Amino acid sequence: MHLSTCFKNVDQTPMINKKIENETKKLEKFFNGRVQIQWTCTKEMGKHTTVIRLLGPKIEYSSKATEGNILKSLGSAAAKMSKQLRKRKDKVKHSINRKNLDSPKNAEIHKLERSEEIEQEYIEEDVIVAA
Repeated sequence: MHLSTCFKNVDQTPMINKKIENETKKLEKFFNGRVQIQWTCTKEMGKHTTVIRLLGPKIEYSSKATEGNILKSLGSAAAKMSKQLRKRKDKVKHSINRKNLDSPKNAEIHKLERSEEIEQEYIEEDVIVAA
């Protein structure tokens, strides 16, 4: 993984670098291959904007967050990127499972997995409502 950072109207401090490294490590879990992550941090009119671009073979994702604090904008942009990558991972996972639904056995397995996922969502909603 190749990491590059760019700062415009923002001082590069060790604390910001550490935050970028920590957030990048969280994004690494989605990829085994070669990817390049570009972080761009800017400050305009009192607002901090962070843009993350993730480039790899056959993929390109980006996320952008604007906050009043540079550390919050880094975290928000990383959370948006993580959400995109999680959706991609789930989409690939489910497309592999659905390719083999022609056989009755695989169709039944998929139906059971889906019902378990729905039950888990209801349980999580009940816990949130109870709290």
